[in-house]
Amino acid sequence: MRKPRQLISDSVDAMREVQHQPSVVLTWIKQSLVSTWLLRGGGFYGLGYLVTFIILQAQSLATDFVEAEDALSFLGSQIFQMLFKFFTDVIGNLIQAFIWPLMFLNLTGSWGLLVLVVGFIGFDRWGKPYINQRIPELHAADLKRQEKLGEKRAKKQAKKDRKARKKAGSKN
Repeated sequence: MRKPRQLISDSVDAMREVQHQPSVVLTWIKQSLVSTWLLRGGGFYGLGYLVTFIILQAQSLATDFVEAEDALSFLGSQIFQMLFKFFTDVIGNLIQAFIWPLMFLNLTGSWGLLVLVVGFIGFDRWGKPYINQRIPELHAADLKRQEKLGEKRAKKQAKKDRKARKKAGSKN
């Protein structure tokens, strides 16, 4: 865990970096979105989670903007709300984003289940390869995940083999 001085120093360095090269913000946003997607599995569910979270956050921001009297009060309220309301909104949006399939089914009715199944199959077959071409970080994470799964399977198989040999040895 970083100390408060280190956090402040890192924040100042980040602001200087933005000042010298504003396009770095887009890179940070992309990295944040990719890491959030990967945190949720990097698949269809993770994509649904990410899209739901972005929509909920955008709706929250739009509501705050509409409720503001003018741009200055909007900015002032956003600064105030960042400290208090933002974190509660984010937590609520996180929870809603976790259950996005249920929200989708609630909006679409019974045919939504078919859409989810088709979406899941279509995403794995066509969507994920296309996205992996566009976002190399996701492709690298998928390869790493497949490697870990292969290692787990190999360990599990080795354990089964040892048990089988031990069982066969005890019969003799």
